[in-house]
Parts: sequence; structure tokens; C-alpha cells
Amino acid sequence: MNTSRPNGFTLVEALVVVSLTAIMSMAIASLIVMFYRTSGFTLENTKAINIARQGVEQAVRDIREATYGNDGSYLITSAGTSTIVMYSQADADAQVERVTYTLSNGTLYRSTAEPSGNPLSYTNPTYSTTTVSQSVTNGTSTPLFQYYDTTSTEIFPPLNVTSISSVKITLIIDINTNATPLPFTLTGWAHLRNLP
Repeated sequence: MNTSRPNGFTLVEALVVVSLTAIMSMAIASLIVMFYRTSGFTLENTKAINIARQGVEQAVRDIREATYGNDGSYLITSAGTSTIVMYSQADADAQVERVTYTLSNGTLYRSTAEPSGNPLSYTNPTYSTTTVSQSVTNGTSTPLFQYYDTTSTEIFPPLNVTSISSVKITLIIDINTNATPLPFTLTGWAHLRNLP
């Protein structure tokens, strides 16, 4: 007696192969989606950190080069934990601009104002405002600006602006506080060059 098995798959075997292929395809598709989400978040986080780094460098330059205003105003007008107002050569023209850095609702802004009139004055200036950094998560425990005197002792607001010798800038960036990676902290120091 010759019993031969027919060639090919049975219906059950074909269904098992199709099911396994579908499960593997869904798993691979899920991994690809997860990879792109993770990569997208990482790229977005890296971009935010790079923009913030450039902003800290710009703030350090502005503070370091703080000088008397064209109207004779002192280098720094006001100084707080989340804002600083000073006079600095912020662009390539001959005028000294009033420069303000302000942290508001997680965004760090830089505003500049040109002097006008004769004699030059900063009354009723027109401000040009740019965004320095977003996703800033500094809290009350980590001030954006800290101030130090000539002996490198920290001084606290309200303070006499003429006692400021250097400024520490700390910027904490976190594009999603509910996800990893942990917040990224950027720090910069600016020593005022044009002190009397």
C-alpha cells in the first residue's frame, strides 16, 4: 500500500503562516513608529538645547559688553531673578541699545531699543523683540540670573545695580516635563568689562 502525502499547505497551515506574518508585520510597524517618535523627540530636544545655547552665549556677550547708555545711564538699569535691563552695543551701528532679557511663561525674550532724539534718549523707545529660547523650566529654586559683587559674593534682589560685577545665567531646558530625557541645564558667566 502506497500512502503519499499531497504536496502544498493545508488550510490550517496557510492560516497559521498568514497569522504569524501579520503579527510580525504589526510588531515591525510598531517598532518603526516608536523609533520615529523617539527620534523626533530627540531631534526636537537637541534643537531646543542648541537654540538655548546660542541664546546664553548672546546674553553673556550683551552683559559682558554692557556700557553706559548714550544718555549717560548706568550700565545696568534693573536686575531681577528672571529679567535684566542694561545698555549694550547689540548691533553693528554706532548707538548703544537698551537690551532687556525677560523670562515669561517658559520663553526667554530679548528686546532691544535704539535711542532717539537730540540729545539721544531712551524715553518711549520702540522695542524689537526676539525669542531667545523656549521650553525654559527655571523655577523659583533656580533663578535665571544671579548677581555677584567684586568679591564674588552673591547679592540678592532688590539690589544696588552699581554693586554688580558679574552675572551668572542658568537656563534649564525641558521640552516635555513628562518624558525623558531629564532637563538640560546651560550655564554662562559674564563679567562686566566696562565698570567704572
